[in-house]
Amino acid sequence: MHLLPPPGRGPGPGPGLGPTRPPHRLPLRLAAVISRQFDGTRPLDDDGISRYLSDVTGAYGAPDAARGATELAGRPVSSFAAMAVEVLADAGAEAAPDAVPPDGPAAPDPAAAGPVRRRRGSGIGQIVLAHATPDIDPRASAACYLVDSDPGRPLAFCLSDQGVGAPFLAVRVAGEYLRDADRGRALVVVLDQSAVPWPVPDGTRLPIRDLAVGLVLDYDDSADAADRAGGADGQAGSGTERAASGTGADPAGHGGGLALQQWPDVGPDQMAGALTGYLDSVRGRFGGPVTLVLGQGVPEAPAERVERGDPDGLCTSVWTTLHRLVTDHDGSDGAAVTFVLAEYDPSLRQLSAAAIRWEGA
Repeated sequence: MHLLPPPGRGPGPGPGLGPTRPPHRLPLRLAAVISRQFDGTRPLDDDGISRYLSDVTGAYGAPDAARGATELAGRPVSSFAAMAVEVLADAGAEAAPDAVPPDGPAAPDPAAAGPVRRRRGSGIGQIVLAHATPDIDPRASAACYLVDSDPGRPLAFCLSDQGVGAPFLAVRVAGEYLRDADRGRALVVVLDQSAVPWPVPDGTRLPIRDLAVGLVLDYDDSADAADRAGGADGQAGSGTERAASGTGADPAGHGGGLALQQWPDVGPDQMAGALTGYLDSVRGRFGGPVTLVLGQGVPEAPAERVERGDPDGLCTSVWTTLHRLVTDHDGSDGAAVTFVLAEYDPSLRQLSAAAIRWEGA
């Protein structure tokens, strides 16, 4: 079992936010960003879903769940398995053609699908799926299907119940696993599913479209070596500390890897101060101008360029915007850019941020 230390409290000034741990450095290089929109891959058949939803939600005060599933019957929907396998294919994998279809019949029997023809795999050793909304079709496991779809048999699992902070935690988990392995490639798949078969409180933020974003992450041994020399637990020190130790930044003043921070118990009036302190740390780490990509409700902070996340998404919001930005900057001019993504989940009072150095595909 791999244990992660707590994320610590937010850095820099801000009401109620005292001195804190610096951003967590990860030995990762962003190799590609994939973004897909789905308009429904197949109609949802009500083959036991109404009964299932009624059983699992009745105890939590959602008696209309079964009725919601019945109303969705026949409507084209996109299951997590159907969306994730497309992202995996775009990431360079060749899906095994005889694997169980993700939108096949309820409770498919993998043994009945026949032998799986071995093909060249994607080279991805780990897949982490991150989402906040539930899978519209819980009868098929997206993680299990992805393992069957890739002959390399990558490790795959899901993260949820973290609101819009789930993708940030997924990136951290991927980085820690690759650090332990000292090699490899990981795929983080961020999923938004717009069909929710039960009532939600007024004002609850939900995705408007079915969206998926894939982050292809490579292990960066040079960044890992610098981080191991520069501090324990991947914690980034100040620019002064790194200059004194001779680690953490290359001669051009641009450090490698990825810097991530999550702040628990942050109020709306504390976000701006926390982000300002984080951006100061990022500039000391990476150098150069910063493009800030903000989720819904996150206040602006000093940056050379500020963008907003896609309002149609939930977990995918800022990551969809990241896809657009990296597509616009292919690195042909030789200049690297630093993207800082920030999201806030008001129900969890959690602020998340990630700094990514992009040099082009």
